[in-house]
Amino acid sequence: MGALSAPVLNAADPEMVEALAAVKAVQFARDMGFTRIVLEGNAASIISSHLDLSSAGVILEEAKVLMGSMTLL
Repeated sequence: MGALSAPVLNAADPEMVEALAAVKAVQFARDMGFTRIVLEGNAASIISSHLDLSSAGVILEEAKVLMGSMTLL
């Protein structure tokens, strides 16, 4: 296991913070060698933002690419 704490800079709104945190979490899990992860968030709007091309949606797409062969539980 591991733990991560990092500042989130240049975030315009809560959805952006959630999206950036998701990317950081996926990067950390990948670096730790995890192949199965659970990714959770607080903002309900971030769950549906992957359906659009808003800033948060684009960042969430980056998280999906970073996941590669990981399994999202």
